[in-house]
Amino acid sequence: MQVDWSRHSGRRLLTAFRQEPARIFRAAAQAAGVAESEVLHIGDDPQLDGHGALASGMQMAWVNRAGTPWPDDVAGQPHAEVGELAALCAWLQV
Repeated sequence: MQVDWSRHSGRRLLTAFRQEPARIFRAAAQAAGVAESEVLHIGDDPQLDGHGALASGMQMAWVNRAGTPWPDDVAGQPHAEVGELAALCAWLQV
């Protein structure tokens, strides 16, 4: 999917991405020149980060500082769950 950013107002663009959450994640992968499956998206919000990333085919690491359960209304599961970014670095071995 090619997005012509110059043709979209901020409000129209946000509306389009809210209607299909995975769209912005696919556009990001395309802009980086990689397949969605090659991307590890790191986020702390299951609905805003997890839903779109997983629906697009990306891998997802959830920074779950509060220790809450993954919501039932978000399809799929994160590939990693950590309580802080330092733990993510350890998981990634970096």
